Amino acid sequence: TIVPVDGGTAVYGADRPAETDLDIACQLSMAPKASLRLYLQGTTGSVIDAMAAVASDNIAKQLSISYGFGPESTSATLSGGEIALNAEYSQLAAEGISTYVSAGDSGSQADGDGRTSVDISSSAPMVCAVGGTALLVQSPGVNESYLSESTWNVNGVAGNGATGGGVSRQWTVPSYQVNAATFASAVSGSNVSATNRNLPDISAVGSQYTGISIYVSQDPGLSGPGFYVFGGTSASAPLWAGFTALVNQNRAILGLAPLGFPNNTLYPVAYTSLGLTKNYSSIFHDISDLSSNLTVSGGTNYAAVTGFDASTGLGTMQGPPLIAALSGGVLAK
Repeated sequence: TIVPVDGGTAVYGADRPAETDLDIACQLSMAPKASLRLYLQGTTGSVIDAMAAVASDNIAKQLSISYGFGPESTSATLSGGEIALNAEYSQLAAEGISTYVSAGDSGSQADGDGRTSVDISSSAPMVCAVGGTALLVQSPGVNESYLSESTWNVNGVAGNGATGGGVSRQWTVPSYQVNAATFASAVSGSNVSATNRNLPDISAVGSQYTGISIYVSQDPGLSGPGFYVFGGTSASAPLWAGFTALVNQNRAILGLAPLGFPNNTLYPVAYTSLGLTKNYSSIFHDISDLSSNLTVSGGTNYAAVTGFDASTGLGTMQGPPLIAALSGGVLAK
């Protein structure tokens, strides 16, 4: 269903970008029977208007956003735009909508601005920031069962692609992240902050070299119709939105309300005040190979360590076990 906002078209037109096809394909590949609403923003207004339209409609219960708004400023003072953005995320959360935002594709320097920074759109505390990983399988083309993952970072060069992540200058550590940040900040080399917001919260496959093949028919920037392989956290975020549709399906069968703001449930199933939960390793794939999203010479090295870290967050989903964990421990038959 096409929903035009601020003069956006009601038709999925000939100039549609492959980015939009990617978002649609990733959500529906996770949840093939889900219905999907595509909010098409016009040339006027702002992305906040589109989010307000989602909240006003209050139909979709999971939302993915792949916009980047640029790096946080060097000031520790929040701008009016950042406050307004987080307020809109809060409204979506209040209506039980799970919102996932791409952590960015420029590694530890948001939008390649030449300094260690995080993106405004994903650093807000009332959103679930999604990072990217590089996926390894047992034997490509032969046995593609899961082997391991690493932080997505192509050669440590900002322009080549790497997952966004790091520590916010503006936002203090939110209550849901306190346990994870406390324990992770004590791990040597993690550079996780115990006092400020860390991101991403979770991750999914993002490397273009272990990417997702989708059919694109009309993007004018490509050589023609056909299958193209894409990556980026613009794939990771909609994958999590589609996964959450499965979580909400399971919760509905059990008579539970939709998941809502995911961080309030994701963090407690991974951490308590005593540290990692006993079920953590069976519901998340933990990336702990010391890989990093470092892309700035002399910048902060956010190493992937055991448990939470500022390169891959809590890790990636382990499918049915995590669906159960986010549904009171029950997987419906």
